[in-house]
Amino acid sequence: MVETSSLNILDVQTGSRVTLTHNANVYLGLYNGSVGTVVSIVFPERGVSQGVHLLPTILVVFDNYVGPAYCKPKHGEVWSSDDDRRLVPVSPIMAPSPTTPRVHEQYIPLIPATPSTLHRAQGTSRYK
Repeated sequence: MVETSSLNILDVQTGSRVTLTHNANVYLGLYNGSVGTVVSIVFPERGVSQGVHLLPTILVVFDNYVGPAYCKPKHGEVWSSDDDRRLVPVSPIMAPSPTTPRVHEQYIPLIPATPSTLHRAQGTSRYK
């Protein structure tokens, strides 16, 4: 489990399916609702900096990501699969608090993915 703030906990592990909750780069397939699989969780070396708890970066292979590879193979190494090219680090972001003025919250923009029913999917764009 990864604590995302004092109130919310993101319960993920390697292999979990997750959904992105903000538009990181719509043109590259990283938009609100993008689904992917957690590959790794990278915790910072120092857990606390200036009294603030540092949140981990979560490495996710997104299904619809079409941008350049974030990670490059080592010299002479060959990519083992297409998943390596779609690996994206999801870092914590700061956003204004919706309830408290002049307060910013740090959170990881991911939630556990849930299956869609036919009615829920109606009217949404799905890529093949």
